[in-house]
Amino acid sequence: MIAGVFEDWSDTLRGWLDLPARRAALAAWRHRRRHFSASRRVLFYDKLHDFCAQGRRVSLREALVELHQRAVEDGDRKQDVLGRILNELKHNPTLTTLALKPYLPPSEFTMLFAADEAGRIAEGLANARDAARQVSEIVGELRAALAGPAASLLMLMGVVYALPGMVVEVLLDLVPRDRWPDFSRPMLWLSEYVPSHGHWLLLAVIVVGWRVAVVLPTWVGSTRTRLDQHMMPWSLYRSYQGATTMIALSGLKRSGRGLRHALEGIVHESTPWLRQHLEEMILRLSMQGATVVQAMDTGLLDRDVMRNLRDYARADAETKALELLGADCVKQLRSRISWLSTWARFGTMTALVLVFLYINRAVYAVTLSAQDYVQELQNGIP
Repeated sequence: MIAGVFEDWSDTLRGWLDLPARRAALAAWRHRRRHFSASRRVLFYDKLHDFCAQGRRVSLREALVELHQRAVEDGDRKQDVLGRILNELKHNPTLTTLALKPYLPPSEFTMLFAADEAGRIAEGLANARDAARQVSEIVGELRAALAGPAASLLMLMGVVYALPGMVVEVLLDLVPRDRWPDFSRPMLWLSEYVPSHGHWLLLAVIVVGWRVAVVLPTWVGSTRTRLDQHMMPWSLYRSYQGATTMIALSGLKRSGRGLRHALEGIVHESTPWLRQHLEEMILRLSMQGATVVQAMDTGLLDRDVMRNLRDYARADAETKALELLGADCVKQLRSRISWLSTWARFGTMTALVLVFLYINRAVYAVTLSAQDYVQELQNGIP
């Protein structure tokens, strides 16, 4: 057992110390972030679709060559990654879509690969473009939804950090701390605690938040299953993954693949958390003879979406259900994002107003105490 533990650790250390592989992985990640974000992929697929479908009908390889030439002429930084793709095609002249695999999400790559095999690359590009556009819209809505609450939270942190200290310094010159009313003492505590320990608390919150975000794609188990259904941010992550997965499956379905083959096309490149759900679906379809409804009911999708799927199944319209499922998931996710954004803005703004009201009332209480204190000094009371 101990030998096995040491062997696992040695493999882990070798992976950490394999600097060339880590540099290559980091370079690929940077290229994906810089040149193949969801919004950029929409434009990329659209350009390739124009080359391959509308009138010209050139091959995907020729379209990539022309895009590379234009990037070189325009001085576009994307020329480097396009050059790498073309160089890969020179050394491995197989299906053109295989050279795009390192830069695309598994679902979109599978759409293109299936269409390329069937000789319908233009249709595959259109499906991948639609999928990337929906993902881009979801990501944009998430960012917009978080912007307002984040700004209010920063304002609240600034008020809690700076205002009590500035006000307390002035008030302490008027009234000794032992004469402060009980209502105002929390402000005194904030002025002493936040400047000395607040940054450590903030750092701890950031570390915990970062850790939660890191394990979202990897943590599995019964506890995670319960959190996925009832608690943020796990429930939002489940809704997001469910929506993007169903977008991919509906696109693969339009490309002519069955549900099981579509699932098999994306399961190997999925994260451990998502792979758990996809493998369960595949198992139910292949080994247990389950219907589409039974296979999809793994906890990945919202209850409303599953209810709609059951209704379609009773009407013998499962194929139509799969095509509409992606849109239903996106609607559910957008509604959830809007609801969470509204309550987050309301909560942060309410907290900000309450802090201002408390500081105002606390200052007023100390001012009244100062008047009594001055009156006592004038009367000779120590």
